[in-house]
Parts: sequence; C-alpha cells; structure tokens
Amino acid sequence: MRILRLYGAVMACSLFMISCDTNAGETESEKATTKSVLEDGTFCFRTEITYQNNPGKADVLELTVIKDGEKARGSFNFLPAEKDKRMGDFVGLAKENTIDADYTFMQEGVEQTVKVTITLSDEEASIKSSDRAFGMDSNLKRATCK
Repeated sequence: MRILRLYGAVMACSLFMISCDTNAGETESEKATTKSVLEDGTFCFRTEITYQNNPGKADVLELTVIKDGEKARGSFNFLPAEKDKRMGDFVGLAKENTIDADYTFMQEGVEQTVKVTITLSDEEASIKSSDRAFGMDSNLKRATCK
C-alpha cells in the first residue's frame, strides 16, 4: 500500500512539473529553429560567389533592409563579374522577421517588378521570388553596413 502511495506521489509531481513547462507544446526541433525577431533599423547582407577557375572574379549579391515597424524598404543588387547587373529596390510589409514586398529592378535595360519574400535572422537573409524564372532566390550573410 505504501508503494502505491509513493508511486502516486511521484506521478503527481511529474505531471505537475510537465504542466509548468511553457514550451511543452513545441518539439525539440521547433525550439532549435525559432529565430529572433529583429528590431527596427538598417540591416546589410552580402555574399560573394568566387569563380572556381578565376579566384580574382566574383559575383556579388547585396541586400540592404530598412525596417520601421510594419514597413520595410531597401535594395537588392546582383552584381556579376561578367554579365549584366540587376539592381533594384523593394517596398513592403514586415511581420516579425519576414518581409513581403514588391521588388522593382532594372536588368538589361528593362524594368520589371516581382513579389519577393525576405526572411531575416541575426546571421543571414533569405530572399525568394514569386517567379523562379528570375533566378533570384538567394541566401546572404550578415555584413557591416557602409
């Protein structure tokens, strides 16, 4: 009888401790992938893709984000070493660390607009286009703003 009472007490304490865990509904994977929400400010990202056969040449991707509450704007530039560059600006809405925006750019003398989603973290930015034909889906590393 004493063993049953002791067992019951241990189970009750265990259930109490589990119920106090505020993250009990999240899996370990979800806890690990939660990204911080960025504050308002200016954020810069840059990636250089060096040519394998010519280390002196590199394609450069640059992203500048200016976040002000729910508004976001900035520029995204693709500066290849040998091809026509793509330079443009975006304007959109920010929710936590994701920006949904219209990106207007000039490439080969033609101005175009496409919807983009930019996801920011403390270390990198990911940009995805609504139209994969533009080939602009990229990940850029955090950089110092100039």
